[in-house]
Amino acid sequence: MAKSRKQYSPEFTFQVTLEVLKSDKPLSEIARPYDVHPVTVSNWKQQFIEKGAEVFGGKEEVKNYERRCRIWSTSSARKKWRLPC
Repeated sequence: MAKSRKQYSPEFTFQVTLEVLKSDKPLSEIARPYDVHPVTVSNWKQQFIEKGAEVFGGKEEVKNYERRCRIWSTSSARKKWRLPC
């Protein structure tokens, strides 16, 4: 019989990830009391770092912001005023 895969709630995942980001402890020490494998916690952390901006604005909003930054960085107005993105 195959083992069923554990599923964690978004709240639980966020709680553990937040603890990882706030703490100086190794991942294994943080994961142990939650009974989660350290590799899983590492994956959650990486996902949060890569996609955290989407939490505050939808995926489309983030893409639009990045597109505006690219346009702005190549525009003559930026060059004229020497402003950062």
